[in-house]
Amino acid sequence: MQEHVDHLTTHGFCVLKNFFPTEFIEKLKAINAEHRITKPLDTWQTGLELYDLYTDKTLIDSLTVMGCTELKFRSSFYINKFPGEVRRPWHQDWFAWDEPVSKQVFPFQIGIMIYFCRTDETNGCLEVIPGSHRKFMEIAEPDQPHPDGIHVKVEPGDVLIADARLLHATGANTSSADRPMMTMWYYPNWSLFTQQFRAWNAIRDSAWEKLGSLLPTSSDPPCDFKVRRATTREDYP
Repeated sequence: MQEHVDHLTTHGFCVLKNFFPTEFIEKLKAINAEHRITKPLDTWQTGLELYDLYTDKTLIDSLTVMGCTELKFRSSFYINKFPGEVRRPWHQDWFAWDEPVSKQVFPFQIGIMIYFCRTDETNGCLEVIPGSHRKFMEIAEPDQPHPDGIHVKVEPGDVLIADARLLHATGANTSSADRPMMTMWYYPNWSLFTQQFRAWNAIRDSAWEKLGSLLPTSSDPPCDFKVRRATTREDYP
């Protein structure tokens, strides 16, 4: 796993090949087909909870070996890219740059991306700018391909892990088929966040106690939190 950790910390992403079996991917595909998802769908607000996936022992054990020693679940989404759908512009998913952990090397929020079909340039695969999670970059034309960008091609069953700070986009789907996938977000080391952040992000719905040790909790009452995107070079080490 060390080579994956090195790739994740250096480039902002890594791919675990052939991670999930075919039958597991077919289950996820069936849910997607049943609902014909037309926009990012928050699975825990729509009755599509998949606790067996969120808490999958092989996945959690692998992430723990990689250094995610206080892993907490944040959210999950089904995302479908339909035939003819255009590019999604360059962006970062991290939203709390005032948190001290924002400048550490190891990721403090990771996206676990599972694609249900072969994904490449023809159907809108993920595009990333390697290393952009560690340096500020001005994107003059966010809707256009970037000269430093690369395509991350994956097969069904692969797991793509991405640092939330990584600049990424998706290309247009020029194929004749849907490109469905699912993203799950986790916090690798919960106690490194500030008390306010943990209070704001804690899941307090008792229905989610099925997450067990992955449930993000706080003894403090809910509070407001100032969301802030990266805006200057000073946001980076």
